[in-house]
Amino acid sequence: MDKVIDESFLKSDVTEFALGYDRVKNHTWYDNLNYLVDLSKEYFNDDDFIMDYSCGTGIFPERLLKSTVSCPRILMMDSSPKYLKLSYDKFGNNYKFFFRLMKYLKEENRLQTIDESMGKDYKDLLDGIICTNAIHLYPTISDTIKSWNKLLVKGGKLLINSGNIFNPSMDSESKLIDQTVNEIAKLSYKIVKETPKYSKYSDLINDIEYIKKHDSLRDKYFLPIKNIEYYTDEILKNNFKILEIKTINIDAKVDEWFEFLKVYHEGIISWIGGANKITGVDPKENEVEDRIDIIKLALNEMFNNKNDFKACWNYIICEKL
Repeated sequence: MDKVIDESFLKSDVTEFALGYDRVKNHTWYDNLNYLVDLSKEYFNDDDFIMDYSCGTGIFPERLLKSTVSCPRILMMDSSPKYLKLSYDKFGNNYKFFFRLMKYLKEENRLQTIDESMGKDYKDLLDGIICTNAIHLYPTISDTIKSWNKLLVKGGKLLINSGNIFNPSMDSESKLIDQTVNEIAKLSYKIVKETPKYSKYSDLINDIEYIKKHDSLRDKYFLPIKNIEYYTDEILKNNFKILEIKTINIDAKVDEWFEFLKVYHEGIISWIGGANKITGVDPKENEVEDRIDIIKLALNEMFNNKNDFKACWNYIICEKL
């Protein structure tokens, strides 16, 4: 297999947005990867071939390589040229790594399929597929899971995790990612009303149509939370056996959570300062600063000025029948 077939992503500039996302690997809450790292060492050997689907900036293989002397061959696949370029910068010189970009086809308003990204109709190619912190971002999952099944050998493993799936068995005091986002959005109105510094935004709260548009934008950044059965039902329909469903509470620090969320400030409370996608005008620098400050104030209020909280992660471990 060629290391790269479409080199267009190699010309991408690694933006501050991509670097900001990559820095979360140092946060305590990114220990959510540890269980999948342990399972990968158990399931896969040096000669196996696995895929990191929605690989982002390559945080999962970084963790894997830090915990073992060697690793299986890894196919890195992502739809972001900038993220994939950063992954390539990390692992491009390692003969065990391969890279595929899922390009956005503008005229058809869709991403390439896995087959299109691979450049060939592969079957029974992979011993495992890892999908970390991404499946909740897919508008639909049926076609993706079908493609995963086709690529896996019989008995191949599918390892999924997400901090954004509702599971009835989760601890009532733990939080999902989007739960905190939605609470920040609600608290932002209260903070603006009660804080003289932000009173200049208070009239916007009463503009229902304006607020609705920004709520819709948030729903595009952070898709509505789905129940775990939504995922397990599709997995079972597509010739997989579920080996384990596991919920783990991950220790998270509020200041690190803030560092992560502030990267997505537009998606959380774009109503403060506006968003070009809605108003046609970029927010001013001071408005972005206000937006980020309000996110921090909302987090402090949400967690009663505590330094730590529990974040809930779900794990779905599967095997191809």
